[in-house]
Amino acid sequence: MVDTSERYIWNMVGSHGHLVSLAHHPRLAADDITSLRLAAIKGVGVAMLPKDLVGEDLKSGKLCHLLPDLATRPAIGHAVFPTRKGMVPDVRHLLDALVAGYQNLSREL
Repeated sequence: MVDTSERYIWNMVGSHGHLVSLAHHPRLAADDITSLRLAAIKGVGVAMLPKDLVGEDLKSGKLCHLLPDLATRPAIGHAVFPTRKGMVPDVRHLLDALVAGYQNLSREL
């Protein structure tokens, strides 16, 4: 059940960099993007989902991109570790791989 007293707002950026806020009243609210994806495919409503999750659905026509001139703002990821001093090489490699992976993903989208 959706709490009707809560405000649901999507904040996006337009093609010329202007900020757009869209208030909406969802039929379904969930913190599980897989459930939201399936609900959108079944026609329950509109969902804001990452392109890497729904790329194949968009290509196949299961889903359509409703607001192509709007996009979400890039997110910032944080990695927390005790100190750089004494960092084992495997942790450094993991951090470097995460940075490279997200940079490649950003270019693809």
